[in-house]
Amino acid sequence: MVKNHHLAKSISDTAQLRFCQWLEYVGKIFGVTVIAVAPDYTFRECSSSGEIRKQSRDLRAHRCFHCGYVEERDVNTNKNILRAALCQ
Repeated sequence: MVKNHHLAKSISDTAQLRFCQWLEYVGKIFGVTVIAVAPDYTFRECSSSGEIRKQSRDLRAHRCFHCGYVEERDVNTNKNILRAALCQ
């Protein structure tokens, strides 16, 4: 169904909403707090200095030219998401 270009966005949005609802439900069952975080700039922002720079998604490592911080891109992104969740 997602291959239908007229319906793909609606189907994907519905699936994502349903997944978020399911995640909140499972969190309540296990007593875990679930916090939604906007994904804006999470992979571009340096988790050490907060500097945002353009970076292509095919690079596997995050390198900050501002502070010299080097980390795997996914680890850097997870640190940014965790920080954003704790600040809310």
